[in-house]
Amino acid sequence: MNKKQIKEIVLAATNDFLRSERPEVVAMEDFLFSGPGGRLDSVGLVNVVVNIENKFLDLGMGVTIASEKAFFSEASPFRNVSSLTDFIYHELHREEIERLREA
Repeated sequence: MNKKQIKEIVLAATNDFLRSERPEVVAMEDFLFSGPGGRLDSVGLVNVVVNIENKFLDLGMGVTIASEKAFFSEASPFRNVSSLTDFIYHELHREEIERLREA
């Protein structure tokens, strides 16, 4: 799965949540989840993460976003759509990336 496909899933899952909780807000590529200017509180962020994980499960792909690695990372993957997309991409392709680093 490429980053564009992952970003589409992240945006769809985020907008699914926003439609029910904050219909005046629409997530686009520059959407900020948390931090200064962030559009979600902690409960909203948890709901979005669960929505994203469920969308991947519907595709037969298990990905854990809410992990120690994510929460204790120097650069939070929960900052914006791009950072979360990059984190998910690396989680989905971790074995492949590690294999390339070892070569």
